[in-house]
Formats: sequence, structure tokens, C-alpha cells
Amino acid sequence: MAWEWLAPTGTLLGTVVGGLIGGGYARGTQKRQHRFDRRKAVDEQGREKATEAVAALRFLQRHNDEVVNWSMSAPPGDLSDTQEQLDRLGQAVVFLTDDQARSQVELVHNVITDNFVADRFGRHDYASAAVMVWVACREGLEVLGRYLRDEPSQPPSEQLQKLRTAYDSGHDEMARQHEEWEQERTQKTARKPDVTPPEKS
Repeated sequence: MAWEWLAPTGTLLGTVVGGLIGGGYARGTQKRQHRFDRRKAVDEQGREKATEAVAALRFLQRHNDEVVNWSMSAPPGDLSDTQEQLDRLGQAVVFLTDDQARSQVELVHNVITDNFVADRFGRHDYASAAVMVWVACREGLEVLGRYLRDEPSQPPSEQLQKLRTAYDSGHDEMARQHEEWEQERTQKTARKPDVTPPEKS
């Protein structure tokens, strides 16, 4: 009697277990495919943005004097060609899928954008801010060239390290001077005598 229901029960259990295993495998395959497709889309977008960044760097390198003049005197909201190319370069940074390349291109963008601070306050041996911008563009082009050729990323070059020193030391020095000015202003305010006339009775 027990044998009569054993076969249907075994078939049912086999179907359920097989369905669970097969479904889990299918879901795993689907997730892997989804991750692959997403990664491929991100890589393609990164390559597209990197290509745009290369064009932006070439423009900025050719117009390095204009970049320096723009950074010192651009009115707020000025949408010049220089600003457009800097924006394009900055937008590319977040799309680069290689961490080292992203970090190096971000440094290049920061140095070009804040070249006045890096040149005026930073420790470096560049002849001028325009030379610093030109070198930053050249280094950025090399990093992005390797990225687009799918070559392994490299540690920061000697010039990138110099640019990092100029940028970091420039901001540190500017912050130090600002703090000194604030302290002097506070001390001058504290030393001012109270010259409020007495109230008349």
C-alpha cells in the first residue's frame, strides 16, 4: 500500500528540488549576465568620456595662456570655451573605471583649474603657471592614452608627483596665510577701544 503513493511523492519531490536547483542556477546566470552587461556599458561610457577628455586636454594645452588668464579673471558663470573644456575633463573623471587613472586625471583637472594657487603658493620649479598647465595636459594625455589602449595603469610619473606637490603645498600655504590674516583681523578688532559716547542723562 505504501508503494502506491511512494512513486508520485518521489516524482513530486524530484520536481520541486530540481526546480529549486534549476531556478537558482538560472537566477545566478541571469545575475552574472546582468553584471557583465552593466560593466560593459560602464566601460563603454568610460571610454567615450575618456575620448572627450583627450580632446579637452588638447584644447587646454594649445590655449594654456588663455587657461591661466581665465582662472585669474573669469567672471562667475562665464561659459567660455575654456570652462566648457574644463567641465568636459572634470565629467570624465567619474566615469573612468581604473582607480589609478581616475586619481591621476583628477589631479590633472585640479592643477589646471587651480593653477593660480599651485603656481603662486605651491612649491615647484615651473617657469610659469602656463608651463605648469601645459605639463599637466601632457601628463593627462599620457594617462588617458594608456587607458584607451587598455594598457595597465602606471604609478604617478615624476611630473605628476611634482604637480601633486605644487597643488597640495599651494593649498596648504594659502590656508596658512588665510588663517594668519584671520588671526590678525581678530586681534585688531579686539584691540580697538570702545569709543561709544556716554549716554546723556
